[in-house]
Amino acid sequence: MTSPPIPARDVARLATAGGAGLVLFVVLVAVLHVVDPERDPIAVTISEYVLGPHGWLLPFAGLGLGLGALAVAAAAAALLPAPRPRTGLGALALAGLSMLVVAAFPTDPIDPTDPVFVTTAGAVHAVAGILAFTCFAVAGPLLTRPVAAVAGRPRLGRLGFLPPLGYLLFWTTAILDAQLGGLFGERSATGMGERLMAAVFVGWLIALAAAVRRAACPAPRAVGMTRTRLLLLAGLGPALFVVVLLLDSATRPGYDPLHHFGSELANGDRGWLMIANFVVAGTLTICFAVGLRRVLRSGRSAVAAPVLVGLFGLGLVLAGVFVADPKPGYPPGSTGTAEPTLQSLVHDGNLFPTWIVMTAAMLAIAARSAADRERAWMWYSIVTAVVAMGTLLVAAGLYDADTQTGSYHGLWQRISIAVGFGYFGVLAVRLLGRRRPQTRVSSTNTSASHTA
Repeated sequence: MTSPPIPARDVARLATAGGAGLVLFVVLVAVLHVVDPERDPIAVTISEYVLGPHGWLLPFAGLGLGLGALAVAAAAAALLPAPRPRTGLGALALAGLSMLVVAAFPTDPIDPTDPVFVTTAGAVHAVAGILAFTCFAVAGPLLTRPVAAVAGRPRLGRLGFLPPLGYLLFWTTAILDAQLGGLFGERSATGMGERLMAAVFVGWLIALAAAVRRAACPAPRAVGMTRTRLLLLAGLGPALFVVVLLLDSATRPGYDPLHHFGSELANGDRGWLMIANFVVAGTLTICFAVGLRRVLRSGRSAVAAPVLVGLFGLGLVLAGVFVADPKPGYPPGSTGTAEPTLQSLVHDGNLFPTWIVMTAAMLAIAARSAADRERAWMWYSIVTAVVAMGTLLVAAGLYDADTQTGSYHGLWQRISIAVGFGYFGVLAVRLLGRRRPQTRVSSTNTSASHTA
């Protein structure tokens, strides 16, 4: 007696849950890299972040990857017709189970030139990890083509070679490290090889989950409230940046928001919060730029405005990646730095270009508003651009770069940030309010519903 097939909607939900687990893995691993910057990502493996002060995050990341792989395997098994690629499905399921073991047993400190595991947990972690890597590599070519065929996406089938390629790259890096005592002189490259392999595995799994979901439930599909509206919603990112900045400024011990720049919050025990604030806000702004391009489509500033907004988002990401040096007075007891570091030079040099593209984006929106005869929005955009740049210049004028001190420059910078960054939140709300969701249903589904 055969069991009834799983409803298509449940298959789609299973694939979506798998994708969510994979995204959780990516987010938590990225957060670990931000909050534990002392570890060299070129040399240190991802597993070794469990040994740091925020190592408790890593088991949750492994849990997300393991459960995500299991969910994608189950969804693919329910979707594919007989004869199913049992070896590929079994390999992916075994990879997911192995990742759960990896998450449960923490690693030992790893020396790539002499990888000896001194604890039982470390040995189990290493064996389970190697098994998971191998199974992902096996599942790639065996599963991708069948799923691509059912989903009607033949190009997806070409991605099947990526997991074995990432697997080969990792082992090539590991073997060369062991033989040469470090691929880059005395510096290991095992961490780099592992990250590239992990990126390939996760990217392939997300593409597979998306294909399974679309094949299970291809329609009906809402046009208005889909990607474009979600991308426009990302425009609230800069406004949320302001909220986090003000709250962090008010609650950080020893920090004076009137006389310190916002970037100085990236230092100290809670510095990871401001670094993440920059990166997240910048990433959301880039997403908003994509949504803005979809909305403007054609006409004046249809290309210029989204490009400038995207460059503004990129500037925010760079401000988070390259942290400013401590200034006198913060963190408490700091006397500043005699010579600026390279990352501080990049951070400081990034400031005015970021503000220039931000205000240029406002002026591009003003030009579009003028063409559409929206005078109020045109003047709001122009005035905001002038005020945002003007208050930043005031803040810069009140700061003495030689002594690394100033008076009320922090206040004026916050006015500039609140006015300028808040503009994009207002713009996002305005664009969301103007769009109305429409539902498009294919003729096939419509006729099917009448038949039912």
